[in-house]
Amino acid sequence: AESVSPALTRSPLFLKKVFIGCPLKIHCSTTWIHPTTKDHHLIFAAEEGIFTLNLNESEATLELLYTGRCTWVYTISSVLMSISGKASQLHSHSLKELYEQAHKEHRLVVLPTHRLLPRKFAITSKIPDTKGCRTCSVVHNTQRGCSFLCGALESSVVLLQWYEPMQKFLLIKHFDFPLPSPLRVFQMVVAPEQEYPLVCIGVSRGPSVTQPVQLENINLNSCTSWFTDAGMGGSNADPVQVSQLDVTTLLVLLQKNVHMVNLEGTLKTQRRQLSEISFAFAVESVVYFEDSILALWKHGWQRRSTSFAEVLQEFTEPRKTFRLVGSEGMVVVETRPSEDQSAHSNLYVLDIAEKMVPVL
Repeated sequence: AESVSPALTRSPLFLKKVFIGCPLKIHCSTTWIHPTTKDHHLIFAAEEGIFTLNLNESEATLELLYTGRCTWVYTISSVLMSISGKASQLHSHSLKELYEQAHKEHRLVVLPTHRLLPRKFAITSKIPDTKGCRTCSVVHNTQRGCSFLCGALESSVVLLQWYEPMQKFLLIKHFDFPLPSPLRVFQMVVAPEQEYPLVCIGVSRGPSVTQPVQLENINLNSCTSWFTDAGMGGSNADPVQVSQLDVTTLLVLLQKNVHMVNLEGTLKTQRRQLSEISFAFAVESVVYFEDSILALWKHGWQRRSTSFAEVLQEFTEPRKTFRLVGSEGMVVVETRPSEDQSAHSNLYVLDIAEKMVPVL
């Protein structure tokens, strides 16, 4: 059942269905705007390959852009970065050429809605010395006007920087560093007055009420790390997530709790609102969207104001399971029937209702 707070003065959110009966095993998603047509595309990293979905077409069709297993994707300009292939290597793809080649191969074929289109060739290059890449994180330093990509390899970390004139990421650092296994979180964080970002590779319960979060970081500026044994830990099955809201604020999901903390894991005491909230359900992921916090759990989602105090919207459907696929550019959610997790999924994007809900 869906409910909206009567005091909600901003536009409510809703999940807009964009694909029915998706057979893919999707790992994550990103977005791309075609430079010529200006069409909006979702791009998916899946076990079956890299697929694109044109949101501006009347018929929903998934097109295969690159064959082989893909676990991570990210777009910058018209370049697609991915972790692809049997060796899980970092790749760089020219998106426009990939897309145009796919259309040339299938321009004479009439295809029904919700079909997968095969793909033979790709305009792509492998990033050297990145085999066995487990995951990546990308961050943009607005103060310095530069973007970084950090990759977690089996026993080392690579740092690349985006060079706009060349339209590519170039390697600037590669150093050995033992990473946790499993690697539950790998998120770059921009630190004030630092040339390179920090990388958060672990989160645990903090030592005090005022410091509820203990962050384990790698300092890419000095290739050092700082950990502590003060963290209380938690079940390895518990979801963990770190998102940077601004240069001094992190949104951290740990167990059923969501915290608003500084880069050291201490509560933001200058906030006039609550700095943490404990949910009644097991939160699996959180998204900062339209000046509000969206928490997703197994059978629905809840939207709260940034003060955490007020529930703005919530939706519960026990017959379905909900999973966040991606929040890069667009928030993408996948649902499946609760009784059959092997069934085809439906894909949704989070959208804003056009009409404001009046204060009653």
